[in-house]
Amino acid sequence: MYIRNSTRKGIFTTSIVSGIIIIILGGVFFVFKDKIMSDYSLIKGIASTYKENKQLRKIYADQAILNISSSQLEFENEQLEKAKAAMEKLPQAYSYSVARILNKSASSLTIDLGEQDRIQKGSAILSLNRYFVGIITKTTKHTATVELINSQSFLEESGISVKVKGRSDSFGVLEYDFTQHRPAINFIPEENHSIAVNDVVETAGGDSSKYPQGLTIGKVAGIGVTSMGKTRQAVVTFPPFLIESEFFVFVVNK
Repeated sequence: MYIRNSTRKGIFTTSIVSGIIIIILGGVFFVFKDKIMSDYSLIKGIASTYKENKQLRKIYADQAILNISSSQLEFENEQLEKAKAAMEKLPQAYSYSVARILNKSASSLTIDLGEQDRIQKGSAILSLNRYFVGIITKTTKHTATVELINSQSFLEESGISVKVKGRSDSFGVLEYDFTQHRPAINFIPEENHSIAVNDVVETAGGDSSKYPQGLTIGKVAGIGVTSMGKTRQAVVTFPPFLIESEFFVFVVNK
């Protein structure tokens, strides 16, 4: 014979077999001898405790979510403060927009600004550390896709006119060296001996460049010659690009 408590529907089921009461409670079996069968309030108490525990677990889970959301909001506020401080140190010749990173991969990312924010293809992207890290290659109404300049695919297709910071005569083109599998500055004039290890590399700008002048890219890691041995070459290292904890970037407005 099976008895279902109508006031606790779905919470427990009892079965009386040979003087033993079996309570099926949330998938757990509780077995009692017949001497407590008359104390039906005990059964109700077990069901009530089960329900209260379930409610408490939900409260704790909700609180954990709130704590995570609060921590994330606090971190994002710190990032925005960092962005505000960094913007004050950016080249004053340009205007900037702060964009949130929606998605990122090894070679690209998606930001939350798009055509309705007057974001255009070809706009440069800077990290919070004020490094030139990417170019907008596609826009939608609300988002934009950014290709990172440290990726092989970008440097294979798009060389960047660069120079050494503070030296107007040190020009070259940042490209991908297929033989050495690394980014390098090529087409350095033979008479140019002003490039040295640890020099800061930045965009050259000018009429022949697609990118604004004076955006920091990285540092010179070594000086040598190309694989053909005909022209000088400078190896370039990039800073860490957009670490996992970074949520925002700058768009250099056109």
